[in-house]
Amino acid sequence: MSRKTLQLRRDAQARWLTLDQFLGGYCHQDFEHEFGSVEKAIDAAVLDHDREARLQVAREWWDWNGATAADYDVREKVAALGVDVWFEAPHDARQFMNMVYDKLIVAIRKDQPGWRPGAQPAN
Repeated sequence: MSRKTLQLRRDAQARWLTLDQFLGGYCHQDFEHEFGSVEKAIDAAVLDHDREARLQVAREWWDWNGATAADYDVREKVAALGVDVWFEAPHDARQFMNMVYDKLIVAIRKDQPGWRPGAQPAN
């Protein structure tokens, strides 16, 4: 592992630990054997996490996206989150992260209609 890659990994774990654990725990090197596809791995991750964990992952995803939005190629930064998925093109990595967010939002909004990151919880 290069020094740059190692530093990206450390930075990701320090800044987005819950997102890192969420993705790395399901999109690891054996995801195809265990889940069949990356989409099914994300589905399993969403189902296996409770409401509060999903909310935290979504908040961290939002922060991660804001930090990488200007980057054309986020493959290295997605890998820094513990994701061991081969993305052929930069667009594939961005689509993967968008799929993660979409699946989180659908699950969260089942309990909290209209939820969005940064919104204050209803009283």
